[in-house]
Amino acid sequence: MRFLRRFLFALAAAMGLYLVFNMSHAYVVTTYLQTEGAKAIEREDYAFFISARYHDEDLVFDDVLTFDDKTFVVKVYNVANIMTLIEGYLVVEGFFVLMHQIEGEPLSEPFTALVSSTDGDIEQRYMGINLGGLPLYTFIIAETQSTIINKNLFTKEGIFYDIDQITIRKDDEDIGVINVLLQEGDLKLRDPLEGYLLEHDSVPKTSFETVVYAPVIDIDSSSVVIRNVIIYLLVVLLLTILLFYVKSKYMGRGKPTPGVQRDLEKLKQNNGQKR
Repeated sequence: MRFLRRFLFALAAAMGLYLVFNMSHAYVVTTYLQTEGAKAIEREDYAFFISARYHDEDLVFDDVLTFDDKTFVVKVYNVANIMTLIEGYLVVEGFFVLMHQIEGEPLSEPFTALVSSTDGDIEQRYMGINLGGLPLYTFIIAETQSTIINKNLFTKEGIFYDIDQITIRKDDEDIGVINVLLQEGDLKLRDPLEGYLLEHDSVPKTSFETVVYAPVIDIDSSSVVIRNVIIYLLVVLLLTILLFYVKSKYMGRGKPTPGVQRDLEKLKQNNGQKR
């Protein structure tokens, strides 16, 4: 029984350590996004929030959406990522939507974004998410966590069908519609990226031509993580001493309760009679 208690305590301590590590890192990342993101909003640098590695320098769509008491600046970018495969490279191209709320009560999560092509009779469902507690929203595919509205999802038999509507839905009710026109001509990244890959046989790590490269942001959370882990380990050490050493040392030294005292006296009498 004592071994089981110690095993369960060690298991709980290990799980706690894992949580402390991850929560500390997440805290640093969130704080960075909120601090630097607020600065980016102030200087209207919306490209700061694009999660794809590459984007075209020109906006595809820029308009204002109002529904209920809420007003958003909606921006759409042509974006792309490069996947490294065994047989080579694959350029994944599409669109990235960013909604900056400038008026009204915050749009609460969860909500759904239905991206549609009327001509192609295509509708793709995305999950709407808030970015770091800022008044910013974008869309992701829940299964893959991808924020790219992939060109291939709106392509049939080699033909790309224009995306002309994005419907914002909450609690199974349509609350806003963004009338857009995203055409094949707005997708300008594949040719220069594939040309670069063919010429250099490596992925670009700088901007070139009209392709903007977003470098990997290295957020150093080590100091906060180490500090919190040390504090946690000291707490666990203190609990271990109190639970398994101090308690065991003094167990049984306290004065018995009246009921226990009577049981002890009966036990002594029975032992005396047996002798």
